[in-house]
Amino acid sequence: MNNRIITLQPFTDAYGTADYNKHLADERLKNLISYLKELGFNGEIKTQDYSYDSKAVGLNSSYNRRIDILL
Repeated sequence: MNNRIITLQPFTDAYGTADYNKHLADERLKNLISYLKELGFNGEIKTQDYSYDSKAVGLNSSYNRRIDILL
């Protein structure tokens, strides 16, 4: 995976304010980037703004607590 470009897109659930969710998304990104570097990844990492699905509520909201990795 080294010398590749990956794009990370964080997602949050629809609960909380936009500022709170942006903070959560940023923290998830920082943790994942640190983890990838600990594993030895030295390729380029691009990030996208966080997103959420306002229709995903209740138990389905947990599916939006993620980061998609695009190769």
